[in-house]
Amino acid sequence: MKTIKTQLIAAGALLAGFLSGCETGDTIIAPADGGDDRIYVSGSATVKANPDIAQAQLGVQTFADSVAEAVAQNNTRSAAVQAAMVAQGIAARDMHTTGFNVYPQMDYEKDRAGVIVGYWAANTLNVRMRNLAKVGEVLQAGIEAGANNVSGLYFALEDPDSLLQEARVQAVADARKRAEALVGAAGGKLGKVLSIRETSPWYGPVMARADFDKAEGAASVPVQPGELEVTGQVEVVFQIE
Repeated sequence: MKTIKTQLIAAGALLAGFLSGCETGDTIIAPADGGDDRIYVSGSATVKANPDIAQAQLGVQTFADSVAEAVAQNNTRSAAVQAAMVAQGIAARDMHTTGFNVYPQMDYEKDRAGVIVGYWAANTLNVRMRNLAKVGEVLQAGIEAGANNVSGLYFALEDPDSLLQEARVQAVADARKRAEALVGAAGGKLGKVLSIRETSPWYGPVMARADFDKAEGAASVPVQPGELEVTGQVEVVFQIE
């Protein structure tokens, strides 16, 4: 076993040099306890998928001399935006208000510092879109109905768990492959799994930027959903036989 340990150290050094340009998840982890009957490795895997939902914030901002007028204008336009969403087939469960604010506009000129010159009212509606083919049309409808502060458009998976599970399985297989390469290079045989620890799985929605400056007069806002990535990372300890 001591011979295998010595050979493993040499093989590990060679493999570490090969992996030096790879990602952190590919790094071989050295034993912490000095044991000669086990090997510590890490594995990673990334699985890709097309998104199935999109979300965006449709905001309405209005300005008037008085609070009452600013709010009245905002209420009218915000109601129109919500009606436009319903007309586009967005269900009530897929819309919720994320913010409503009223605040003064101050004059900061030297001779008028601190003078209130009017009031802003802002209402923000979060919209979840399940038909990705209509995302551009939905956004365009919201803009035409009165939304003048559109932001936070992103595409995601409604249920990323199945994709993450696939990434985990592949990450464990990746760790086993690396361990087999090391132990085999040292003339040993890989044994059973002693422990597995998941390290920072990553799921990232795709942030998209729609060209709202060109939306006016267009049939729909041009958007692209792109592709999602789910990454699984594990640290595995194998016994050496």
